[in-house]
Amino acid sequence: MESIKLSRLTEKHSKQNIAIISANQSGILEKLTFEALFKASHEVTCFLKKYIVNSHNCIGLLMIKHVFIPAIIVSLQELNQCFIFLTPENVNDKTINTKFILSIDNQLPLNGGFIMKESLRLSTNIEIHLWMNDYYIQETLHYYKDIFCVMQTSGSSGENKIVRVPYKCIELNVISINKHFQIGEADTIYWGTPLTFDPTLVELLLGLLYGCTLYIVPEDVHLNPTVLHRVLFQIGAITCLQMVPSVFLRWTKQEITKILLDSSLRILILGGEQFPQEIIEYERKPDMKVFNIYGVTELSCWATIADLTVHTPRDEIPLGTALDDTYLEISNENEIYICSYTRYCLVNENQKPKSPFKVNSGDVGKLCNGILYFSGRKMRIIKRFGQKLVLHQVENVIFDQIGLRIRLVFSESHKKLLAFVLIEGLVNEGLKHRTLDKIRVKILNIVPEYSIPDFMDVVTHFPLNEHGKINEKALIKRYEESLHQSNHLQTVAENFTHILSEYLKYDLSGNLMKFQKYTLKEMGGNSYMTIQFLQTFEDKIGLKVPENLVKLLLNHTIEDCLKFIKENMSFKIKRKFIDDEALLANKRIPQLQESSIWFKYNLDGCVDASPLAFSFKESKYVACGSFAHKFVILHSETGEEYLKLQTEQEIAAQSTLSECGNYILVGSTNGCIYCIDLSLKSIRWQYQTGQQIKSAACNCSSTAIVFGSYDEFLYCLNVQDGSLIWKTKLFGQIRGDPLYENTLKIIYIGTTKGMCYAVNSENGHVIWSVDLQEPIFGSPAILEDCSIWTTVTGKIMKLCNNLVSSSHLKVDGRVFSSLKVYGEMAYFTCQDKYLYKISIRNFQLEKIVQCAGEISSSPFVFQRNTEVFVACACNSGILYIIDVNQKNILVQMHLPAETFSSPYVLDDKLYIGCRDDYLYCLNLEKLLILETE
Repeated sequence: MESIKLSRLTEKHSKQNIAIISANQSGILEKLTFEALFKASHEVTCFLKKYIVNSHNCIGLLMIKHVFIPAIIVSLQELNQCFIFLTPENVNDKTINTKFILSIDNQLPLNGGFIMKESLRLSTNIEIHLWMNDYYIQETLHYYKDIFCVMQTSGSSGENKIVRVPYKCIELNVISINKHFQIGEADTIYWGTPLTFDPTLVELLLGLLYGCTLYIVPEDVHLNPTVLHRVLFQIGAITCLQMVPSVFLRWTKQEITKILLDSSLRILILGGEQFPQEIIEYERKPDMKVFNIYGVTELSCWATIADLTVHTPRDEIPLGTALDDTYLEISNENEIYICSYTRYCLVNENQKPKSPFKVNSGDVGKLCNGILYFSGRKMRIIKRFGQKLVLHQVENVIFDQIGLRIRLVFSESHKKLLAFVLIEGLVNEGLKHRTLDKIRVKILNIVPEYSIPDFMDVVTHFPLNEHGKINEKALIKRYEESLHQSNHLQTVAENFTHILSEYLKYDLSGNLMKFQKYTLKEMGGNSYMTIQFLQTFEDKIGLKVPENLVKLLLNHTIEDCLKFIKENMSFKIKRKFIDDEALLANKRIPQLQESSIWFKYNLDGCVDASPLAFSFKESKYVACGSFAHKFVILHSETGEEYLKLQTEQEIAAQSTLSECGNYILVGSTNGCIYCIDLSLKSIRWQYQTGQQIKSAACNCSSTAIVFGSYDEFLYCLNVQDGSLIWKTKLFGQIRGDPLYENTLKIIYIGTTKGMCYAVNSENGHVIWSVDLQEPIFGSPAILEDCSIWTTVTGKIMKLCNNLVSSSHLKVDGRVFSSLKVYGEMAYFTCQDKYLYKISIRNFQLEKIVQCAGEISSSPFVFQRNTEVFVACACNSGILYIIDVNQKNILVQMHLPAETFSSPYVLDDKLYIGCRDDYLYCLNLEKLLILETE
């Protein structure tokens, strides 16, 4: 088939159809019709002819994505010139031999003999400048003959390659792909792939060949997933989206659900990395097409395609069948070769290769009935302890068993297997270590010994390279930094320069005067690096980066950024580790005395769950679970077992006594809530949710209970038989206990995405919701029609009639505690070590006492005689009993290990779980006597 030049095709499209749109969060910025595109192309052609006389040059395009790039490319092809997309980082790379450069910046960091010849204004916003190198010598006359563009790739060997892509090669590929996509004039494609990554050519040519609309956004929009979602699907209405999986998964589960179920999108294409298993499980609208696509730059661009349906097995997702003009071979070592008789690219200095053209993909796989299946990246198959280890298969096993995305990296220099677990929003050091402990235990039980990692860490995002793929070098560097990690940085500015140094490989802290006049881009930064830096910076300071700082980072100097930080963010970062003074104070605190222990019970695993003490048939009991998958109910006086259950997963939630007093309800991390019949001492019923349950249920009538799950649903069940009365989808995982207000019959609940809700207890309808924009881990406090909420970052907000009060309070630490109400006062603990009290009616905050360490659990408020007391415990295991009226510490005593369990007081007994695997029952009278002696 003879190729038709793009200029001829562009002329044939309906002139008034939109060729390209630029938009941001404010709306549409610019539109270009095909008529305008062709006119601009003609202007560029006339402009270039003045200086570019000979054919078959390679023209460097040093520019961000803008609406006139398609017109420039059409013009270059018309003039028999090819192009290469340049960046400030590679513009002076000697392996890229260009005589001419087109840019939209009139001041460039160019070495050698480049001189700006002339400029052409295409619109009020876009002016292009032509640069020429007078010392350029082209060694081979026809080096770029019939070449459409030039791409750089690291290839399967990891070495940089220059790949010349003939127009016929990429054109045939796009025509074949569109037999599957069926894109036409009514479609809109997000042209979002970086210009230096060859899938960008597929998006561009689909637009130019088939007359659909290309849709582009500014870099700051592309960097912000939430804003990008709004711009693509609310301001715009894209129908085709091609992305690298790592970039697609920056969106939240709710946003992905909305994309697949309720958006304009009809075609989703994921390629460049292994297809994420979790996408298969999402519900999608009937006409939605989801493709897994695979290929190599050396035979640009895609080689295979798989149309994935809801019935595709998630444990073996195919790469698909070969596209037209392409065939596949599997070597004796199971290596995948991509081959063609008609399509080829020229790599480095090579001229036209012999037929057939074959490329070793660097991957291993298998062919079954013409369908290709991915077995792993060749470099991700290692020998360990004499055993062959396929890293991606281990990752899949872990994902299947515990539902967490994990990246395994083998560091040759350290000879260690490193594991990085993706958990969004987990930045607290205490929580991180607890989570890693639990994950390690699970991994030990599900993978062979030779697969167990040497090192594990939690990451809130996977670092990406310039093409949006997971950057394993950055993960190895993270491991190396952990070997000598310090926590000496206190100010936001110090953290800013330190983290930026890590990404840019410049020591900014030691050479700030030298570098502060440069922009991030001038120092080698790119869009993906900016995403990674912002995420790490936010994690470190515990706050969302202001939008103005993002804009400064993209467009202004380091000096401007630091000036903004010092003027607007001049607070100190709280240290995450206990300082020397606190350690000395802890040593002075007495250990728990045996005489104070009424009884203790070994639960064979960490007891992070909070106990519940209750009465049943004139006797008193205490119920609690542990990480060892055990749940017990004990006689409160003797510690003897009344009931013991072995569950499928660990118990981290507090249990609840039903309103009728006959049942105990407790959730598990396997997503199941159990109803235990106290008379029969057995499970009456169980109900399965989509994810783990880590909060307690609450009674909302004599026959119904309400509870939340990490699957983002709030559930209401009949307590007698476990049947579902209603369930309501919320935005965000539910970590705090729901709170029931009897007069208005309202359930109050917050989520980890910062949403707080009032829900009708009878039908599950949301009465109102308010976005506090910061995670909520605890339960609120309610007084009449007012509610008070704490966020993890320490903000305290008051809502009256679902309106946020204009004033809010703030504490200097993270808050994971619930608000515990006593009268018109609410008490909570904080990781700044303080116990606080809030007047609900007057909304006034008061510090009660400072403890010796961070506190993540909730306090327990109780009364003795006429006095009000609070029991609470530091993460380090120090138990306190406090007289809140006198602001006086009555008891402080070291438990044998850390504790993240909230205490519970009934009569003269205090119950608390500990990480030495024991549930403790302490004699309250004895504690108080010992402290006063």
